[in-house]
Amino acid sequence: MMPTVDKLKQKLWLIIFFLCLLNLVIFPTAVYAWSDPGLGPGVVQGTQVTISGGDFGGTLKYNTLYEVRVNGSQVGSAVLINQIPSYGGYAFIPSSALSEAVSAFKGNYSHVSGNVNLYTINPNNNKRYWIREVGYHSGADVIYSGKVVNITPSPLPTGNISTPPTIKAGQPVNISLTATSLTLSGISVFYDKYKLDYKFKINGSQVDSGTASKNLSKQVNYTFPSPGTYTLKLELEDAFKRKDPKTNGPVTIEKTVTVIAGSGGPPPVPPSGGKPLADFDLPSMTTPNTSVTVTDRSQAYGGATITTRTWTITPSGYSGTPAGTSYSVSFPSEGTYTVKLVVKDSKGNTSDPCEKTIIVQGDFIPPDPPEPPNGPPVAKMKYPKAVGIGKPAQIENLSYDTDGSIVDVDWDIDPQEGRVAAVLTTVPWRMKAVPLSLRKRGNMKSL
Repeated sequence: MMPTVDKLKQKLWLIIFFLCLLNLVIFPTAVYAWSDPGLGPGVVQGTQVTISGGDFGGTLKYNTLYEVRVNGSQVGSAVLINQIPSYGGYAFIPSSALSEAVSAFKGNYSHVSGNVNLYTINPNNNKRYWIREVGYHSGADVIYSGKVVNITPSPLPTGNISTPPTIKAGQPVNISLTATSLTLSGISVFYDKYKLDYKFKINGSQVDSGTASKNLSKQVNYTFPSPGTYTLKLELEDAFKRKDPKTNGPVTIEKTVTVIAGSGGPPPVPPSGGKPLADFDLPSMTTPNTSVTVTDRSQAYGGATITTRTWTITPSGYSGTPAGTSYSVSFPSEGTYTVKLVVKDSKGNTSDPCEKTIIVQGDFIPPDPPEPPNGPPVAKMKYPKAVGIGKPAQIENLSYDTDGSIVDVDWDIDPQEGRVAAVLTTVPWRMKAVPLSLRKRGNMKSL
């Protein structure tokens, strides 16, 4: 039995459906952040349009739709007005696409929407944003090439926290904060495009904050109150208020440090009234013309920072320039010198003076000792207690002088009878008698 026409049509539609489905799987339709419907009925290439509402306006000509690409990938499209070979013209996106465009450009919607102009393009009362403004305020560079608007977002700022290898509780340390704005140079905005706002926090409490342009390099003096583990965070926000996509918060550099018990006493008590605390390191003693280092250890409180340091050394006559956070100085003469420091913080508070003294004293050379009294030498010799008749006798001089040296020796043997021969010689520091031949016993004495 032959199939009916209706069944053949049904099979044909099923085949077409599966072919379309297969085409979608193999060649999926691109999904963009937004699409541009154009300027509406009656507006074709070459149609004159009027632009108003922003930084520029007038009668121009509609050209065509341009692709909008971010780092090479298409995210949407925009209408191009008045194509200019050397510039590219003016590309506009629909007002309804602003949020999607800012997100694709890695910008901050609140910041961008507060800085861009809304334009009206007629005919058809089109509400649009100029893509160059949107890109720039998103922190992205905008370049026209062919029929493409290329968007290149700037990298987010980077930073680092550096601390000493050993940190002791109760002892002030200098913490180094560095950061860099990576804003692309082609971006043109009316504010400082390289600006960096930063906040430095320890265990969640803000210790320091401020603004830098392009590069941040800051020393923060801090005293950890007790041993333990502390979390240090440096939060960065560039001129475009962009967020870290991972946290939707500021770019954050984090470091964990371990603080050990210190050998010193407890940390200084902050002064009342929010005043900073002036303090510095100074040796207690030195010698004339020896260089010593003076290091500032002052602290500010309540999120303030030390901005001014005034050093005074009395009496004058020293060598060196007392200024900044650290300097070297030497003192030519003996005496006691006083070093004074007064600091001022970023909130305008002035510290009480901090004074310390250093004693300058030359090396001590003791006087020569008095000459000792000149005592007599001691006569002493070594000899055998007994010797056989006709046998040689060995006699050795052991005399000494406690405060000098022996210069002369006089020997005498008594009695003289029966002595065969006696020849006496000297050796260094002692006298020695050569063998003597005795015929009979006799007594020997030393003189």
